[in-house]
Amino acid sequence: MSKYFEISGYWKDNKEPFEGYIVKEFDDFNEAEDDFVFEFGWGERDLEEALNKETVFNDWVLTSYKEIEL
Repeated sequence: MSKYFEISGYWKDNKEPFEGYIVKEFDDFNEAEDDFVFEFGWGERDLEEALNKETVFNDWVLTSYKEIEL
């Protein structure tokens, strides 16, 4: 079963913050269940490595995350 994480961060272009976006550990999109997922394929190790690093993502920077139950 895939894990879900709630993330916060900011957009690189204008530094506008975001929070409450959902990422899913595996890229097994189910249209009926996962239409709210912001990004797929991000496990906890990936998120930990990306935390506060502007060079990791193309459009946004991750500032915090937490695992959530859905």
